[in-house]
Amino acid sequence: MTVLATIPGDAVPKKRRGGPRGKGLRRIHGIEVPRVVDGRRAETRLFRRRIQAYVIELGGEANLNEFDRGQVAQLATIEVRIASIRKAMLDGDTVASDELIRLASESRRILNGLRAKAGKAKQSAPTMRERLMGAS
Repeated sequence: MTVLATIPGDAVPKKRRGGPRGKGLRRIHGIEVPRVVDGRRAETRLFRRRIQAYVIELGGEANLNEFDRGQVAQLATIEVRIASIRKAMLDGDTVASDELIRLASESRRILNGLRAKAGKAKQSAPTMRERLMGAS
């Protein structure tokens, strides 16, 4: 006969509420980046600088929703890839030019969409003075 022991409620391990420690994701201006990415490589620094530049250009982290953050991360990734293709081309390696053209077009499309959203968000509501002048 097997006897099952009961574990008191206090002895049950509690779940951690925070995310994974050590490995997992870290944030750069609200955009999640895998923690395993080494921040010392030139491509990673370029990626981080692109994200910072676009977040500032689009009005700051507070103005970006989750979809926009994903778009910014995708845009930065595409531009890092474009830079690596250009470097390979300048080094004399053979490069598929259609990939470069396709990535540049995708980059432009994403950036134009983000800038259009940021432009709509920057349009401010009329001031009290404008409202009073319009009511007269």
